[in-house]
Amino acid sequence: MFRLIPPAGAPISVSEISKILRKRFSSDRSGEIFAEKIKEYTKTKHCILLNSGRTALLAILKALNKMSDFKKNEVVMPAYTCFSVAAAVARSGLKIRLIDSDPDTLDYDYERLNRVDFTAVLAIIGCNLFGILIDWNKLMSIAREKKVYLIDDAAQSMGSSFQRRPSGSLGDAGFFSLGRGKNLSVISGGILLTDNDDVASHLNEYMKEINESNYFIEIKATLNIIFYSLFLKPRLYWIPDKMPFLKLGQTVFDENFKAGHLSTLQRCAATVMFSRLDKVNAARVENARALSSGLLNDDRYRIPGHDPNKYPIYLRLPVLARNKLERDLAVAALKRKGISASAMYPSTIRQIEGIEKYLAGLNDRFDGANAVVDRLFALPTHPYVKPGDIDRIINCLKEI
Repeated sequence: MFRLIPPAGAPISVSEISKILRKRFSSDRSGEIFAEKIKEYTKTKHCILLNSGRTALLAILKALNKMSDFKKNEVVMPAYTCFSVAAAVARSGLKIRLIDSDPDTLDYDYERLNRVDFTAVLAIIGCNLFGILIDWNKLMSIAREKKVYLIDDAAQSMGSSFQRRPSGSLGDAGFFSLGRGKNLSVISGGILLTDNDDVASHLNEYMKEINESNYFIEIKATLNIIFYSLFLKPRLYWIPDKMPFLKLGQTVFDENFKAGHLSTLQRCAATVMFSRLDKVNAARVENARALSSGLLNDDRYRIPGHDPNKYPIYLRLPVLARNKLERDLAVAALKRKGISASAMYPSTIRQIEGIEKYLAGLNDRFDGANAVVDRLFALPTHPYVKPGDIDRIINCLKEI
């Protein structure tokens, strides 16, 4: 197979790489400029650039924990979400309070959430999976009523908005990911946002404990960006896809991740590529719209978060098959057609090996989250997906 559509990604051109390198070795202030652009884009007062989204979440949790005088030790999060969210909570020393997920929305099961004892809860995390914004009105109301902090996990939803408020700015603090496949990618990185001056003050104290970048990290970031820009192309993606040591698409729970600042090279890259974020997101919306219109008339498939009046900026298009067998058949059939679809997270957070020591409560049921694990697969929506690819995806899934 010599043409394979990657499951996620954002193209980086040769001219952009050249511009990034020129900026890195000039005397401009790309890092500060990028932070200012993000503050303007999200209408927030404070922006901190870090080496990953999970580092950003870790910093937020450390700051909020200190602000509460360490009196509360639980963080509420969905049972189906990225393992990095759980890893950050575990690394912070706080306990994870899992709530079941609703397969139709990939949001919380609010009936379950409303039954939680919030006595020991410090914060609740709203996870906007695949770019689908959750019901922020409900979550804000619960956070206010229970007097807990609210964190906006916008790792997968940069560029989206809820009632004209930008994603990332919907909690007491929020964060984006700049990792591979995200709306804006510099291979790894995170952006921390807050409008709360007290939170920002505590964050700045914690930032003094985090390692600065170094030349080795910069060289590695440069090589990764060049590799990514070259091999993300469909005519070449089959090469890294055949290299298992790259661990493409693997989801790992690692509570011992390295926390650090975003390197200067990556700050320059983010500055260069930020200017086309809206254009790339628009391509994702149109590709998701075309895929959805071809699949929604097949009752074997459902699309969480689908709203014909306002399409989410789907980072990938999540599709629910009727069962695990049909999901696995779909993923395999698409791969044979040159399309990398993915089954996403391999388990619920509860099923991660060794997670028990980090959990608050061990006996809850997560039927909704388990259904998502078994039935969900995600289709690519990035700009490398062309009309012919969309037709091939739709026809392939209909033929199964």
